[in-house]
Amino acid sequence: MKSPIRIILLILGFIMLLSEGFMGLPFLGGTYILSLGWAPLGSNITMYFVMFLITILDRSNESRSSLSTIAAVGIFANMIAFIPFVGMFLHWLMFFLMLVYIGIVLNTREYRGNTTHYDRHRAGETVREYK
Repeated sequence: MKSPIRIILLILGFIMLLSEGFMGLPFLGGTYILSLGWAPLGSNITMYFVMFLITILDRSNESRSSLSTIAAVGIFANMIAFIPFVGMFLHWLMFFLMLVYIGIVLNTREYRGNTTHYDRHRAGETVREYK
Protein backbone atom coordinates (compact mmCIF):
# COMPACT_ATOMS: atom_id res chain seq x y z
CA MET A 1 0.00 0.00 0.00
CA LYS A 2 1.35 3.40 -0.90
CA SER A 3 1.80 6.00 1.82
CA PRO A 4 -0.80 8.59 0.62
CA ILE A 5 -3.45 5.89 0.25
CA ARG A 6 -2.62 4.60 3.73
CA ILE A 7 -3.09 8.09 5.18
CA ILE A 8 -6.42 8.55 3.38
CA LEU A 9 -7.70 5.16 4.58
CA LEU A 10 -6.59 5.90 8.15
CA ILE A 11 -8.39 9.25 8.16
CA LEU A 12 -11.55 7.70 6.71
CA GLY A 13 -11.25 4.80 9.15
CA PHE A 14 -11.04 7.09 12.19
CA ILE A 15 -13.94 9.20 10.94
CA MET A 16 -16.07 6.09 10.49
CA LEU A 17 -14.97 4.73 13.86
CA LEU A 18 -16.21 7.88 15.60
CA SER A 19 -19.36 7.96 13.51
CA GLU A 20 -20.26 4.33 14.20
CA GLY A 21 -19.41 4.72 17.88
CA PHE A 22 -21.70 7.71 18.26
CA MET A 23 -24.55 6.21 16.25
CA GLY A 24 -24.34 3.00 18.28
CA LEU A 25 -25.08 4.79 21.55
CA PRO A 26 -28.48 3.68 22.84
CA PHE A 27 -31.23 6.29 22.34
CA LEU A 28 -28.75 9.14 21.68
CA GLY A 29 -27.54 7.74 18.36
CA GLY A 30 -31.05 6.75 17.34
CA THR A 31 -32.39 10.18 18.19
CA TYR A 32 -29.62 11.78 16.12
CA ILE A 33 -30.34 9.55 13.12
CA LEU A 34 -34.11 10.04 13.30
CA SER A 35 -33.86 13.80 13.78
CA LEU A 36 -31.88 14.12 10.55
CA GLY A 37 -34.19 11.80 8.63
CA TRP A 38 -31.71 8.91 8.25
CA ALA A 39 -29.26 11.18 6.40
CA PRO A 40 -26.30 10.03 8.56
CA LEU A 41 -26.86 6.51 7.29
CA GLY A 42 -26.61 7.78 3.73
CA SER A 43 -23.39 9.63 4.47
CA ASN A 44 -21.98 6.47 6.11
CA ILE A 45 -22.88 4.44 3.02
CA THR A 46 -21.12 7.03 0.86
CA MET A 47 -17.99 6.97 3.03
CA TYR A 48 -17.88 3.16 3.02
CA PHE A 49 -18.32 3.19 -0.76
CA VAL A 50 -15.35 5.56 -1.12
CA MET A 51 -13.29 3.28 1.13
CA PHE A 52 -14.40 0.28 -0.93
CA LEU A 53 -13.36 1.94 -4.21
CA ILE A 54 -9.98 3.01 -2.84
CA THR A 55 -9.15 -0.48 -1.61
CA ILE A 56 -10.36 -2.21 -4.78
CA LEU A 57 -8.50 0.13 -7.14
CA ASP A 58 -5.18 0.09 -5.22
CA ARG A 59 -3.23 -2.67 -6.94
CA SER A 60 -0.23 -2.40 -4.60
CA ASN A 61 -2.33 -3.26 -1.54
CA GLU A 62 -1.64 -6.79 -0.33
CA SER A 63 -4.61 -6.83 2.07
CA ARG A 64 -7.21 -5.33 -0.22
CA SER A 65 -9.56 -8.30 -0.03
CA SER A 66 -10.06 -8.02 3.73
CA LEU A 67 -10.28 -4.21 3.63
CA SER A 68 -12.80 -4.21 0.80
CA THR A 69 -14.85 -6.89 2.58
CA ILE A 70 -15.11 -4.75 5.73
CA ALA A 71 -16.15 -1.74 3.62
CA ALA A 72 -18.78 -3.84 1.82
CA VAL A 73 -20.14 -5.08 5.16
CA GLY A 74 -20.33 -1.42 6.25
CA ILE A 75 -22.40 -0.54 3.19
CA PHE A 76 -24.77 -3.44 3.81
CA ALA A 77 -25.02 -2.77 7.58
CA ASN A 78 -25.93 0.89 7.08
CA MET A 79 -28.57 -0.05 4.52
CA ILE A 80 -30.27 -2.19 7.15
CA ALA A 81 -29.55 0.12 10.11
CA PHE A 82 -32.80 2.08 9.71
CA ILE A 83 -34.49 -0.61 11.83
CA PRO A 84 -34.22 0.83 15.38
CA PHE A 85 -32.65 -1.84 17.62
CA VAL A 86 -31.11 -3.85 14.79
CA GLY A 87 -29.35 -0.67 13.68
CA MET A 88 -27.84 -0.15 17.13
CA PHE A 89 -26.31 -3.64 17.10
CA LEU A 90 -25.09 -3.18 13.53
CA HIS A 91 -23.40 0.09 14.51
CA TRP A 92 -21.70 -1.75 17.39
CA LEU A 93 -20.56 -4.44 14.95
CA MET A 94 -19.22 -1.84 12.54
CA PHE A 95 -17.44 -0.02 15.38
CA PHE A 96 -15.44 -3.16 16.17
CA LEU A 97 -14.89 -3.93 12.49
CA MET A 98 -13.51 -0.41 12.03
CA LEU A 99 -11.02 -1.11 14.82
CA VAL A 100 -9.95 -4.19 12.85
CA TYR A 101 -9.86 -2.12 9.64
CA ILE A 102 -7.55 0.48 11.19
CA GLY A 103 -5.33 -2.29 12.56
CA ILE A 104 -5.04 -3.90 9.12
CA VAL A 105 -4.20 -0.56 7.48
CA LEU A 106 -1.53 0.14 10.10
CA ASN A 107 0.04 -3.32 9.74
CA THR A 108 0.06 -3.53 5.94
CA ARG A 109 3.51 -3.18 4.41
CA GLU A 110 4.27 -0.06 2.45
CA TYR A 111 4.80 -0.50 -1.28
CA ARG A 112 8.01 1.13 -2.40
CA GLY A 113 8.07 0.22 -6.07
CA ASN A 114 11.34 -0.50 -7.83
CA THR A 115 14.18 -0.25 -5.32
CA THR A 116 16.95 -0.74 -7.87
CA HIS A 117 19.11 2.36 -8.10
CA TYR A 118 21.07 3.47 -11.12
CA ASP A 119 24.84 3.52 -10.65
CA ARG A 120 26.52 5.69 -13.26
CA HIS A 121 29.90 4.01 -12.68
CA ARG A 122 28.50 0.63 -13.74
CA ALA A 123 26.27 1.93 -16.52
CA GLY A 124 27.73 -0.08 -19.41
CA GLU A 125 28.00 -3.44 -17.70
CA THR A 126 25.91 -6.39 -18.77
CA VAL A 127 25.36 -9.79 -17.22
CA ARG A 128 28.45 -11.98 -17.57
CA GLU A 129 28.15 -15.16 -19.51
CA TYR A 130 29.01 -18.19 -17.43
CA LYS A 131 30.54 -21.24 -19.08
